[in-house]
Amino acid sequence: MFLATVSIRNMLAGVIFNLAMFAPATAADDVPGSADYPDIGRFEGALITKYEDKDFDEYWLATGPVKKLERGEGQMLEGPAIRIGYRTPPGHAVVEVYRNFADKLAAAGYETIYECRDKECGGYNFRYYGTEVLPAPAMTVNLDDFRYLAVKKDGTYATLLVSINNKAVVHQLMVVETGEMENRMVDAKQMAESISATGKIAIYGILFDYDRAEIKADSRTALDQIAELMKANPELKILVVGHTDNQGAMDYNLTLSMRRAQAIVAELQSAYDIAGDRLAPAGAGFMAPVASNKTETGRAENRRVELVERQ
Repeated sequence: MFLATVSIRNMLAGVIFNLAMFAPATAADDVPGSADYPDIGRFEGALITKYEDKDFDEYWLATGPVKKLERGEGQMLEGPAIRIGYRTPPGHAVVEVYRNFADKLAAAGYETIYECRDKECGGYNFRYYGTEVLPAPAMTVNLDDFRYLAVKKDGTYATLLVSINNKAVVHQLMVVETGEMENRMVDAKQMAESISATGKIAIYGILFDYDRAEIKADSRTALDQIAELMKANPELKILVVGHTDNQGAMDYNLTLSMRRAQAIVAELQSAYDIAGDRLAPAGAGFMAPVASNKTETGRAENRRVELVERQ
């Protein structure tokens, strides 16, 4: 009885120690605009070196070892996707970081789908064919010392890859919130109706890479419809207002949202010959959310462009 009690105490102490190694706050030296994934956090002292947050993407979830130069067991996931690369200060081991994350994920309600280490995963084959790896230097994989974990909670899937480079443990956390993509495309007629009724319309089809203000090629359909709106309503003047989620500092997001609005205005002028006096850019940053920024779904709602009628 005494031994059982001691064992339980030791086990609980280990879990408490592990959870204490996590800090939810974003460090000042993280890459701009980055953040920990809610309810998971980070290993104490780690810095975010790479961050991607996409409204909708695909991600291959490895759920078994890779024995050949091709994908092994797994499934393709689709949905809002977040990729985070971390680096710890020297002095920690791969197994320490891995066990802390595994305990934290279990405490947060995630169930293990698959876990493995270096040769058990497939070594080289797993590294290059089994799972997605963030580009170096954000993530490097020591084939003799790496750990992989795939977990699930409801419709959210997460994978953890941990290895070591130059005595510092590097690791990546990738999270996909699966679900059907919402069709947010609106045509010129719908834009006109919304502006007439409410004075504005939210546009979700103009896309940018993370932390960039260059319009992606996939945005052409939405831009075509805005241009059609402007040409069908020659007296209409609009503000093109950029909106972001609340990841990162206010000044940073205000500047980024303005740069994106300016890029849209410039494109409408140059590619569609819309008069400059009918368009004005503005950046609102995260000052006017339409949903909670506590979830990826809410943050995706907040990342938008609004066309606002003006005099």
